[in-house]
Amino acid sequence: MRRARTAAEREHLGQAVAVVAVSEWVRGRFISQGVTSCVRVLPNSLDLSKLPPPVPQRDPVVLFAGRIVADKGADAFVTACARVLPRHTGWRADMIGADRFGADSPETPFLTALRAQAQQAGVVLLGYQHMRL
Repeated sequence: MRRARTAAEREHLGQAVAVVAVSEWVRGRFISQGVTSCVRVLPNSLDLSKLPPPVPQRDPVVLFAGRIVADKGADAFVTACARVLPRHTGWRADMIGADRFGADSPETPFLTALRAQAQQAGVVLLGYQHMRL
């Protein structure tokens, strides 16, 4: 949807591919922007019955994976790790993600401030990671 700037482009996108929104709110945004083709909602959810059995031993890692922005709780993750990691030696905390969806994501003021807090808390910011199949 980012590159589909006009109603006609969004309608073409809606006809060319399946449009799946994570919430009714996002679905409503597509519809309000002129997409009249099929827009389905597939909520962010997890079917626990489809998970593989647990592995006997896991790495001692706390992981944040997502957009590194305030409204996704990136700063809350760093704050929590600053409190928890000193009491759990042998554990580490990593953050995967960036402000945007791509390797060219900018260094925002939020990320600059968070980077300093993360370093002090012992949290490693790994940046945007491209999924390898």
